[in-house]
Amino acid sequence: MRPSAWVQPIAFANMVAALGLIGFIRPGVTRRTHAAAWLTVGLALAVLVLNGTRGGLLALLVPMPVLLFVRHPSLKGPKFVVAISGLVLVLAALYAVVDGKGAGRFAQVQSEIQQFHKGSVDTSVGARLALWGIAIDTVLAKPWVGTGVGQFHTAVKTSRYCVNPADHPEVCRLGHAHDDMLEAAATMGLPGLIAVLAIFLVPGWLFAKFRRICRQAGNRLGERLAISGMAVVVASLISGLTQVTMAHQANAVFYAGITGLLLGLTVVQARFPHRGEAESM
Repeated sequence: MRPSAWVQPIAFANMVAALGLIGFIRPGVTRRTHAAAWLTVGLALAVLVLNGTRGGLLALLVPMPVLLFVRHPSLKGPKFVVAISGLVLVLAALYAVVDGKGAGRFAQVQSEIQQFHKGSVDTSVGARLALWGIAIDTVLAKPWVGTGVGQFHTAVKTSRYCVNPADHPEVCRLGHAHDDMLEAAATMGLPGLIAVLAIFLVPGWLFAKFRRICRQAGNRLGERLAISGMAVVVASLISGLTQVTMAHQANAVFYAGITGLLLGLTVVQARFPHRGEAESM
């Protein structure tokens, strides 16, 4: 059973990834603060390995090389390599220790891709690849209007995979594209894709803008808050590459709430800076 805190497992994993990044970027330069930041990432990694959501794990790991320089500004070549190696070792250790369905999902990826190339789509990865193909075909056929909101299942039912639904049940039972951007483009056309992109890019731009203001003012707390917001946006985009995250109410509410909270706190710091507070945290 995948740990999910009573919500959809993939949505839960996305939340854990975002919170792990926020915890890692927390302000402060003391050893205690650094230890707490790394402990947060370690715990998030453990939960994600147990959960087995591959997109959530990528959402946590992909931004880490850049965020290492935020956590440790003086990090240079050899130390950077050591830090990355440490992350890999921790992940490998967690993978070795966890003997269950969650860890097994990561090992299946290569095998399922090979099965897809041989014509099998009745696996988790194979179904996603098939659905992405259906979504792309739909966008090419109806680039401006798509199938209609919530109507992606109609494209699935009329695809070559579902002429006889019993042949490919893993694909035919799904009604979404397993990708935020492809889902938006396939159901709402290119205008819908632009609208969904704005949900991520507008907050990202605002966070980048206020980060620059806080940096120029020497406000480390405001800068860290802004970077946390940018990390949440990036993590959400990565999570949405393999799942329609905004289709889950818990995921949508969490994203709106956490970005709104971080943006509000960042704006306050940009307008009413409190220099030096971050150093004592």
